[in-house]
Amino acid sequence: MNSKSYLVILTTEMKYEHTANKRNPFLFFLIAYLILFAVSLNNGFFWDTTHLASLQAWWYYDNNFKYFFLPTGIDSGHPSFFAMLLALMWKMFGVRVPVGHILMLPFIILMIREVTEICKYYFKSRFPYVAALVLFNPIILGQATLVSPDIVLFGFFFFTLNGILDNSKLKILIGALVLGAISMRGMMCVAYLCLFAVLRQGLSFKSIIRFALIFSPGILVVIAFLSLHYAHSGWIGYHANSPWADSFDSAGIKGFARNIVVFSFRMVDMGMVFIWIFMGIAIISRMKGSIALSKRTTELLLLWILCFLVSVLLQFFYRHSLLHRYLLPLIAITTFVFCSLAEEGLTLKQFKRVWLLSLVGLLSGNLWVFPDPIAKGWDATLAHLPYYKLRKEALHFIKAENIPLGKVNGGFPYNLTGKCIDLNSDTTTFSKLPPEQSPYVLYSNISNDYTDEQLNSFKKDWISLKVFGGWPVRFVLYKNPSL
Repeated sequence: MNSKSYLVILTTEMKYEHTANKRNPFLFFLIAYLILFAVSLNNGFFWDTTHLASLQAWWYYDNNFKYFFLPTGIDSGHPSFFAMLLALMWKMFGVRVPVGHILMLPFIILMIREVTEICKYYFKSRFPYVAALVLFNPIILGQATLVSPDIVLFGFFFFTLNGILDNSKLKILIGALVLGAISMRGMMCVAYLCLFAVLRQGLSFKSIIRFALIFSPGILVVIAFLSLHYAHSGWIGYHANSPWADSFDSAGIKGFARNIVVFSFRMVDMGMVFIWIFMGIAIISRMKGSIALSKRTTELLLLWILCFLVSVLLQFFYRHSLLHRYLLPLIAITTFVFCSLAEEGLTLKQFKRVWLLSLVGLLSGNLWVFPDPIAKGWDATLAHLPYYKLRKEALHFIKAENIPLGKVNGGFPYNLTGKCIDLNSDTTTFSKLPPEQSPYVLYSNISNDYTDEQLNSFKKDWISLKVFGGWPVRFVLYKNPSL
């Protein structure tokens, strides 16, 4: 390439960068999320939000905030300020499903803004492309349709990180405070973000003291809550009689090895594999034997390592704790690292090609539905959206057929009461008997509760009375042939 041709290319890219910097993709992302908001506005509570939002909020609402700590049966060990906020919204605007989704809207907008800003900081004119890969990840899109405290965590994770990058003491202080109050995973975010801030400026006594003071409100919230909770309940995180105790059983050596496999799968699931493939190929093809990393890539890798060591690695020691939403910050940072490496070796045209392939592949993650025996994170994909209508159709059919709900076995999360899911006055419960002893079973591929043996028995031996839906979500009402 002669000097004249190179000058033309460089001038073209500089003009593009100048134009791109004037554009703000925030509006585009906002419109996309507002459409998603409108679609899910009347959807009831789903997956873990039935517990972390609805059941806990009902406790505060019904008791007029008389108690701070939750009863043992619904206490997950996390701070419950999010549930308190939801209950307060119900007091102000009525107990209606849309109220919870409206509560989420400011946090969704905050998340969009903070992701956009951090991408602008690291990627300059190419920031819209990187922001799209983060904001259109199926895991985030799925969570954004729910009344989910994890959206709050995700938004304030980036809010705090932006505070570190912008050297804003106020943003760090507020961000750490919210993260420490939202969940135990938020507490871990406070820990590794504080470490990142210190190491980014050089490990010195001055930087340690400086950031310890700035992060201190969040740290104090963590210490205060855990101390008071232990004094009140006698446990931190979980206890032997907790409904979630099985998830916190020791994984052991075999379980630890299994969790490595599960973690690896989570990192490529929901379309993420295409980012690994296309970005990886681009990176390898442009390396040309050089392994020198830029300051930006080195900094992002430092953040990735700290996030993994402080927040993720601990989960390897438990049986069932590597859920998709638990890995949201790490997955976003992974996307940043890939984009940083790819951008440094590619022209704008090449980068855009790789980006488009990665984005299309990523969005296809919303179409990934595995066979029934494979557990799926339905709260981490838009594929779950047909569930709400199908669940109501199935319940309406059961009622029309005069089948008492107490004789029907159901799986989580649709086996909870209408009061919990739809915020109505229906407190009728499903059968508490095991499936084999229940006259009926309402099965949905949404539920991960049934064993492979039970699923095979339903299909081969039980009577299928009615099927609702098909792909990606279906419900089947089975009748027990022996009862």
